[in-house]
Amino acid sequence: MQGADIRRRLGLRSTWFSVGVLSLTAPPQPVVYGGRGKLTGVARGLTGTVLQRLQGGSWTEVGDRGGGQGRRRHGAGEADDHDALPPVERQGDRASPCAFPSRRSRASIRREDRTSSAGYVRPASLTGTTVLIQKQQGTAWPTVGEATIEANGDFLAKLQLTGGTYRARVSSGHGFVVGFSPVLQVTTS
Repeated sequence: MQGADIRRRLGLRSTWFSVGVLSLTAPPQPVVYGGRGKLTGVARGLTGTVLQRLQGGSWTEVGDRGGGQGRRRHGAGEADDHDALPPVERQGDRASPCAFPSRRSRASIRREDRTSSAGYVRPASLTGTTVLIQKQQGTAWPTVGEATIEANGDFLAKLQLTGGTYRARVSSGHGFVVGFSPVLQVTTS
């Protein structure tokens, strides 16, 4: 294309312009609550770009692109509240499309005694959410019990624990995808 054609199609007043690229990509896997995820950003043909995220209704700078040339990685940081996302890269008044990393709650499960298991889910703001206790059977994970998350994030499930592999499953919602605890191995003695 000729410069005059580009000027006309883009509605520019001059053929004196440059093209820059600004993009941001979310991590492919969900970020576990309290953990870190890597965002990949590209800024080519631009200078002074910064990484920002929406926090408390305003954009907050969380990283300097160091000149804006090439490809660099920045940590997404801890996502402690729902409005801490999405991150965006900015250069002046221009911004990349938002990157929306999916978030997963953090869960744990432990054996209390023969008739109960306990654990916790973070963030504690998931109060009232049902936690499913699942036991592995081959490649399937059928639900064998459930509990409700208390105000402090803890839960207690009453069920007969027999030998096998268990996990806690936290439903999606409140800005989180489905989360799982590490597995719990129960042996009979």
